[in-house]
Amino acid sequence: MSRTWILPSVLAALAALGVAMLGMTITDLGPWYRSLEQPAWAPADPVYGAAWTLIFALAAASAVLAWRAAPSRRDVETIIGLFALNGFLNILWSLLFFQARRPDWALGELVVLWLSIVLL
Repeated sequence: MSRTWILPSVLAALAALGVAMLGMTITDLGPWYRSLEQPAWAPADPVYGAAWTLIFALAAASAVLAWRAAPSRRDVETIIGLFALNGFLNILWSLLFFQARRPDWALGELVVLWLSIVLL
């Protein structure tokens, strides 16, 4: 790995780890969540951890690739900003759903989260 990959790789890994850990700490699978009716196709609880690990690893990898492919510093800053926005929206979803216990607000926020993915 050349030296030009080091900074983007370290920052993307730390950012993904930070968002994942913060999201994990505010995710409450207690009685309120357990009382919600789950669809028949809902995966088993252990699958979520594996899936989110893969999602955040792929997000970090895509951030590094996008950073390295950016033609200018301004484009790098835009890419970093969009990934930061996406991380914030991921955390906000968990806050709205698990802490505020507002699935309706979380659904509305999900639209904005998906738009941030489209921008990426």
